[in-house]
Amino acid sequence: GATAAEALDTLNMAQALSNAGGASTAILPMLRGVQAALADSDAGAIALDRLALLLLQCDQLDEADALLRQRGYHRRLNRAVLCGHPERPVHAAHGPLEPLASSLAVVENALPLPLLAALQAAFAPDAPFWVEHRYEHPATGFFSYVEPLPPPSERTRHSTLLGAVVRRIAEIAASRLSAASAACTAEWWAHWRPHRAGVPLHFDSASAHLAEGRPEADGMCTPLVSTVLYLHGGVGGRTLVTDQRWSSSELARTGALVSPAANRLLVFEGDLLHAVVPAATPPPAATGAMRTTLMVALWRRMTP
Repeated sequence: GATAAEALDTLNMAQALSNAGGASTAILPMLRGVQAALADSDAGAIALDRLALLLLQCDQLDEADALLRQRGYHRRLNRAVLCGHPERPVHAAHGPLEPLASSLAVVENALPLPLLAALQAAFAPDAPFWVEHRYEHPATGFFSYVEPLPPPSERTRHSTLLGAVVRRIAEIAASRLSAASAACTAEWWAHWRPHRAGVPLHFDSASAHLAEGRPEADGMCTPLVSTVLYLHGGVGGRTLVTDQRWSSSELARTGALVSPAANRLLVFEGDLLHAVVPAATPPPAATGAMRTTLMVALWRRMTP
């Protein structure tokens, strides 16, 4: 059988092939081989999780569910979420986003085009930002920046690019969700991901010693409002915002899916559980295209 090193190489090859839009018929055997070779290791568990996801996306539900039970899972996302049809609209830009209509909004053409173009250049795949922050280095954890939100009377005409963008997003958020009106500080961070990469379900949060937002248990707090600005369209999976809050005693029962589109802004209450669902569709033809997003969380206060 394969050695541990060979199995790990195969796992990395399978992930790279998936990111490049490789056929599931080629990827499935690779993941099965890794899982068998490293059944009791962390790498084997990773291979099993990826195999289960791919099986779900290939409509092989029975095998996928058996693997998930083997891993100790009791719940998973509905297949309609994991493999939604991209040609079906997932939201109405100016209508209600049921069932989260009062907690979530989507705004098209959020930024003036010159500001959007400058932001796209600042976060292009070859932009210095990613190298300077060692974004792809395994040891690099989460990092973000804090931007004050002074009242209009105290704003100066000269501003940084991100300062201008963050203030625009904060203004839009306050016009859609009243909680954002109390924000005095914004926290921003950026991500880029391959087309088929996802982000696990999570809450935006910070220690109550560092930030003031929505008070939660265990000395934590969540933002007043969270936002996602999509810099490009047609690349990457959809954002899932669920109805599960930090304080919820039950798991999410429903949610809203929003697809990436250039200059589209997603605004939602900051204590909602959310994720990026891995794309099940082939990647775009453009080589090196990435799902690039700017996240801005709005707080009453945050210490840099």
